[in-house]
Amino acid sequence: MRSMTCVLLAVLGALETKGLCGVEDALIAVQDDKGQWGWINLEGDVVIKPQKRFTQTFNSVNGYAKFSEHGRTGIVNTKGDLRISSEQFYDIKHFSEQYAPALREAHGDVFLIDTTGNVAPILTEHSGYDVIGRFYEGLAAVRNRETQRWGFIDSNARLVIPAEYVSVSGFSDGLSKVTLQMDRQDISAGIPKLVEPEVLVASAEYFYIDRTGARVSPQTYTYHEGGFFNDRAIFFENDLFGFMDKKFAPVIPAQFKLRPSNFVGGYASVTVDLADAKKRVGIIDREGNFSFGPLWIKKDDYLNGISKEDRACLCIDGKAGIINQKGDYIVAADYDSCESYGNGVMLGRKAKEEFLLRASDGKILWRRKL
Repeated sequence: MRSMTCVLLAVLGALETKGLCGVEDALIAVQDDKGQWGWINLEGDVVIKPQKRFTQTFNSVNGYAKFSEHGRTGIVNTKGDLRISSEQFYDIKHFSEQYAPALREAHGDVFLIDTTGNVAPILTEHSGYDVIGRFYEGLAAVRNRETQRWGFIDSNARLVIPAEYVSVSGFSDGLSKVTLQMDRQDISAGIPKLVEPEVLVASAEYFYIDRTGARVSPQTYTYHEGGFFNDRAIFFENDLFGFMDKKFAPVIPAQFKLRPSNFVGGYASVTVDLADAKKRVGIIDREGNFSFGPLWIKKDDYLNGISKEDRACLCIDGKAGIINQKGDYIVAADYDSCESYGNGVMLGRKAKEEFLLRASDGKILWRRKL
């Protein structure tokens, strides 16, 4: 359950948030006992008091945070100053590299705005694209309105990679995963306008391209593979998962039963074995060495993906806590559940209460009754 998770739109694909604003000035979305939304910072100080006017607030990304009000979207900066009134836009995607895709009305054209709410001159409301992704590493995915194929524009709105792909991922570590194959039906035709561009076509074969559009992977991959994070990408072989480097060499052989987490920091959580009522999990470094585990836990227990702060939620015998990459408890296992909340924060629940915990040291930043 993600009652407080800061996601406005369904994200299709496996992209992970990159380039978050510095956690020292991040805004954390909170909800009080009355169900009202507001923001705190990473010290637990209230930046904007929870209030009825917000339908929901969202964690800051790249220095700006969204809020929903009367069915429309506005923006504040990490100091809590209003930057874009909710009267202007029906919806706004998170800012990246000073631009965000936006809609004035639910069925209007998608375009880019800057952090003041002005329509960016690099891409207007009549560009010929009906879907625009966020900028990653200087490039944003766009979908041609007529052909329904994806390509990439640069920060000057030049189409630098032709719109010829059925599916693309945002650039990560200088690479994007793409396919030219069409599934039995064009599933991209029904994509909402403000989502990340990646749509997984299960029957397609994927390959990787660089920022010039040149194919760089020597072979094709399935939809199981992900993007590159810290020079590592997941690959899938003989029903097992492993990791390859940017030379597409398998640096960690395929050996994991379930899809691992990405190396968003220096570590990844993995599942080594599965049995009828249990599983064996652990945390590995970029060379595949275990820094924690592997250990057997019950089937319903879990080790969540490790964060860029090298923190993970571990649940054993129904009790969850926060551990570091070595398995040392940062927060004791006395919660009923635990999950990542983003921006260096973990969400824990127990005894009909929710707690927001700073991942670095476990400090309780916020609590509310359920």
